[in-house]
Amino acid sequence: AAPAQAQSPILEAPPAPEATPPPAARKLPATLEPTPTPAPVGDTAAPAAPARSPDEVAATFFERLKADRVEEAYASISTQSAISDRAQEEREQMTKRTQSALDAYGPVEGFELLSEETAGEHLMRRTYLLLCDKLPLRWKLYFYKNSAGWNLVDLRVDDALVETIDEATRPAR
Repeated sequence: AAPAQAQSPILEAPPAPEATPPPAARKLPATLEPTPTPAPVGDTAAPAAPARSPDEVAATFFERLKADRVEEAYASISTQSAISDRAQEEREQMTKRTQSALDAYGPVEGFELLSEETAGEHLMRRTYLLLCDKLPLRWKLYFYKNSAGWNLVDLRVDDALVETIDEATRPAR
């Protein structure tokens, strides 16, 4: 007797579906029909994203650095800042230098705000310490307040720990 050959269910043809008529199209009542949105008059530009606070800008930027997503970190600050006006090549160099610094100083463990200085009502500098595994990095973020809110206009980074301590212990003027 020859062994029985089992057929794989994959090779079997699926059963033919029973023919069912498609449901009849229904028209919405007139009160639920969409009404066209009038075209904007004058300014056709897309609405600007709401301005973020300096706290939100810094937290987003540093959390992305902590996740080792340097390009995304710079993209997060470029959308609503003067940094977006910089040449693509300059932004790429900033990204590469930051990645090199993080590679040298170790993974980011967190960040803390060291100081906040204002010059009048429209300029602010915030100094942060980026806590890396081997050594910290000092970041200075410069904000300008216009009619839309606070905007990041510049940032600087260094590893000047002596100057950081000197600035922190210097009496306020």
